[in-house]
Amino acid sequence: MRKLLILSSLLYSSLTHGQFLLDGFKSNSGEFTVAASSGVQHFKRFYAAPGKVGVKRSTQINSLYFSGNLTNFLRIAGSLPHFRVIKSDVSSFQDATVQAQLISPYSLWGLRPYFIYTYSQPLSSYATETATAIGQQAFVRGYGGGLQWTGKQYFAALSYQAQDKNPPTPSANQYHFRGGYFQNAWFYSLTLEIQKAIGGSDYRDGSRQPFTTLGADYTKLSTTVYKRITNQFGISANIGQVISGRNVGQSTELFIGLVWNSKI
Repeated sequence: MRKLLILSSLLYSSLTHGQFLLDGFKSNSGEFTVAASSGVQHFKRFYAAPGKVGVKRSTQINSLYFSGNLTNFLRIAGSLPHFRVIKSDVSSFQDATVQAQLISPYSLWGLRPYFIYTYSQPLSSYATETATAIGQQAFVRGYGGGLQWTGKQYFAALSYQAQDKNPPTPSANQYHFRGGYFQNAWFYSLTLEIQKAIGGSDYRDGSRQPFTTLGADYTKLSTTVYKRITNQFGISANIGQVISGRNVGQSTELFIGLVWNSKI
């Protein structure tokens, strides 16, 4: 069961915004997960700050993910996303992310804290000043942690990280609230993800600042279903919806994933 739950880091994390690659489930040394996912992000409206404008865009996103347990309480994970903006010539790797996590060996009433460090950097010199831009070319260092309660079949978690981004991209605070249910070969979760930029320019503030200076806020709801097929393989489906934001698309996301769990 624990190996099944490792993959939730891929499933609930937004491939386009969030950088919470690991969850609060305790795992055993030597266990690792490799996963591949593919999906589409689509929006017809853009939160242009202030208000919304009618901008349409569809993007195919393919991603590789891995996580490994160096010890019973120290884990690492990484993601490698590739973006293709449909009906354009934009096709490129975006920003690679690596995360280290220290999980407390102690829990109280099912509550277990953990701490995370995240590093992300662009993988290509993709354009930032066009309607098909896939990122802000920002180097990111993230610091934070979380607290997770795990019962026999239910779990709930909250986590936070401060993202320090290289200028001129504004830094940000990120929050995750997640709950779910697992039984036998099935896993379900519901996630609320929030990002708040610290300052930054707005798309329609009249300042004509580069897109790299935009402050990106969003609130997104997503749900995940996972089915274990064998002891090592499983499949997943994830759907997410941005319900409010600033300088981001009002997007719907749908992803399908294949997951392989094993032990060294």
